[in-house]
Amino acid sequence: MIRILLFILFLAPTFSRIVYVYNWSEYIPREAIEQFEKETGIKVKLSTYDSNEILYTKLKILNSGGYDLVFPSTYFVEKMISQNMLHPLEKEKLPNMAHLDSRLMGHAYDQDNRFSLPYLWGNSAILYHKGSVASEIVAFKDLWRPEFKNSVLMLDDMREAFAVSLKSLGYSANSTNPKEIKEAFLHLKDLMKNIRIFNSESPRQIFLTREVVLGLTFNGDAYKASGVDADLVYVYPEEGATLWVDSVVIPRRAKNKDEAHEFLNFLMRPEISKMISDSVGYASPNKAAQAMQNDSIRLNTTIYPTDSVIEKMEILSDIGEAVFLYERYWEELKVQ
Repeated sequence: MIRILLFILFLAPTFSRIVYVYNWSEYIPREAIEQFEKETGIKVKLSTYDSNEILYTKLKILNSGGYDLVFPSTYFVEKMISQNMLHPLEKEKLPNMAHLDSRLMGHAYDQDNRFSLPYLWGNSAILYHKGSVASEIVAFKDLWRPEFKNSVLMLDDMREAFAVSLKSLGYSANSTNPKEIKEAFLHLKDLMKNIRIFNSESPRQIFLTREVVLGLTFNGDAYKASGVDADLVYVYPEEGATLWVDSVVIPRRAKNKDEAHEFLNFLMRPEISKMISDSVGYASPNKAAQAMQNDSIRLNTTIYPTDSVIEKMEILSDIGEAVFLYERYWEELKVQ
């Protein structure tokens, strides 16, 4: 037995360097991690979360340390920059930046991409079972239809849920107007009789088991679910969906910044970005990777919406002090 254990230990890979990664659930294929470890000898320690709020709270508790790479969405990048939580990127160590789509760079949340680079991008819109609805679903406002009592899935995400309500009322998803926010809260409160479940971790499973008829979900989950059940249809609402970019950033007090840059540069390699996008069902921000993808993905409008659809989308931004009003209403809503 001792000889067997020694033999196993001898064969096991040894790592002298390490990088601590905190990413969304089911957001990077194991094959990509294994390839990076094999090529570099750097061990990847992966932990996962299912909301920006969890990520942000964890980093605050750890005083912007504990992890070397994390993956916040647009408005949380902006928030973390304003609170001095991020380390500026050393771009000379990131030659694969050259492959990134310029349309996803230089946005207001990080104007010069000093702290963040896009990892994946996508949107949140409506998925529904076409055989279970009396008429076509075309808008967020359809979620309030009386026939959908106890049949709607809502993402367990405060900003996304409020975006649905705000946009269905004709307001911006980034409203900081107290009257509009209150109106959106009351509108969501009215929707509660239709909401069966709040879920952001794996909404596609709930659609596939037919626990719900329709609801708000991420396009990557919709793509995977519709591949299993052809009765599922993903629709961009006429009010305009939310567009988001999940970025890669380095926390200010990360201990392994060199390893973090190596892993980030690896993630931007075209064939790796393609592998990630193909695996998780979200759009790659990498132009070279997009060109390598099969037409079934590259031309799929659930993954890559048309320009006319994108024009109607809104990127969620940091709403400053108004977030406390959102949070108070969100807590009151969830108590129900």
